[in-house]
Amino acid sequence: GSPPMVRETHAYGLPCLDENPFSIRPLEAGESGKLIGREDVFTRLQSFLKLRSARRIMLLGPLGSGRTSLVRCLKPYAGASATIDHLPAKSPATSLLTMCYRQMIGGEPPLDRMELVNDLVNEMYSFNEKLPLIVIDVPASDLSVLEVALRDAHSSLERLNALLVLVCDVKERHQLPSAVLDGFELHRLSPFTAGDVMALVRQRLASVGAMDCEFSMQDAAALLDDCD
Repeated sequence: GSPPMVRETHAYGLPCLDENPFSIRPLEAGESGKLIGREDVFTRLQSFLKLRSARRIMLLGPLGSGRTSLVRCLKPYAGASATIDHLPAKSPATSLLTMCYRQMIGGEPPLDRMELVNDLVNEMYSFNEKLPLIVIDVPASDLSVLEVALRDAHSSLERLNALLVLVCDVKERHQLPSAVLDGFELHRLSPFTAGDVMALVRQRLASVGAMDCEFSMQDAAALLDDCD
């Protein structure tokens, strides 16, 4: 028979659009309204900041599950924040602490490590309203360096009155030793449901003024099947 007609304009019952509201870049700090299917984890972490409940949390989920978006959207709710997205192989623990210092206090950190940690500890207690947030979101290629940093900076990080979030996927978690893992409370990002996909599509389409779309639950389920 003849090949089926391909409708180029309508994939999955989506309308023709002048711009693409679906971006693979993570959300920025002010875009928490765009977080879909992550409300429970977001609310929990947000309450830790609000209630000043210092914790060390491992945020576990596959690449593309919204981990980076989630932690970025938490920033406005924190007293101060630092994001560690790379670690040098040479003295990674000290680098981790100096990065926290530069981003949260500003200026040049003391060279003496004990002094550096004491300054950080004292500074973290000066945020009376909301807890500071430290996010460690390094690429998987830095895993061995991260392990050294977390092990070596463990006792220092334990003293910080902050919410520390380590972004991780299952494979990375398996490679970290239990000595490191035991220091973290595990929060898993649950897989998206068809309902989440539906909500996300509707919300993103609305952001470019496309209100009436024929995107259905079946489309959402098919999309999930195609690309998890």
